[in-house]
Amino acid sequence: MLFHTKSQISSLKRKEHFTRRDKEVIVDALRSRQKLSAEMAAVRRYLSHAILSLRTDGCILMGDLNDGPHRDVFEEHFLIHNIVDELRGGFHREAALMHHALPQAYLEPDADHAYSAEFSDPTRDGKMIRTLTDHILVTTGIFNGTTKLKSLRDAGKVDHQAYGQHVVNKGKTRDDRPSDHRPVVAVFQF
Repeated sequence: MLFHTKSQISSLKRKEHFTRRDKEVIVDALRSRQKLSAEMAAVRRYLSHAILSLRTDGCILMGDLNDGPHRDVFEEHFLIHNIVDELRGGFHREAALMHHALPQAYLEPDADHAYSAEFSDPTRDGKMIRTLTDHILVTTGIFNGTTKLKSLRDAGKVDHQAYGQHVVNKGKTRDDRPSDHRPVVAVFQF
């Protein structure tokens, strides 16, 4: 499955909107997050049904899973979790549980290389934020190699080198870089 989620941009644009708890702006942001969460729940149901009904042995889900700005704020203050956690699935359905195809080193938020996009966050006074928004998730059978296709997790990476080879002028303008995201790579064995 390939898809690109939209971040459901809301009225929450500035730091002071959040710090002064502007009710109208916060409610708008929460509604946007609810829409995104509902979309992910529908994908999760479809994926679980396909795996658990044995219509397929496994699934690879990949793309720009844009969780939108303020993901950490929503998790910490409003207990709304990120969409990758939602897509991962429930542990009571192990066969349909999703696992990341990248090595653990790329999933550590403080690692220098553990990001695929960066942006200026207006709610943090324009501070540049690095985040892993591009993902390759696989079902348990592919992750463990019990299906015909096996994820070689240690070979996966965010390919900063390939991205850097196509950046000119330090990537200052949109035309100076190949994309606003670094490529995420997974390797599979058949």
